[in-house]
Amino acid sequence: MITAFFTSLFARFGKWIAAIVAILGAIAAIFFAGRKSGKADEVVKNAEQRSNDNEAIAVHQVNEAREAAKVETETVKGASDVQANVNRLNPGDAANRLRDEWPRD
Repeated sequence: MITAFFTSLFARFGKWIAAIVAILGAIAAIFFAGRKSGKADEVVKNAEQRSNDNEAIAVHQVNEAREAAKVETETVKGASDVQANVNRLNPGDAANRLRDEWPRD
């Protein structure tokens, strides 16, 4: 009895049911295709962002290393200048200079 009911419904509305199923199938296919391409675009976007972040980190590290080298160079040059000045003085003058200029805080 139930099968007869469904058979008569399908006989009367079979073309409409097939059309509705086809339309729903097309909508589902479009939805899942868009979702897949959206995920792919997101993966590419994330990869580009990671690349840009890594590049920024590398540039920052290079700049820090350059600044550290500059500070080290200035420190070594200052120490070298002081050593050269001390070497030019005779031992008594060097001792007097240390005694006069050495801070006693």
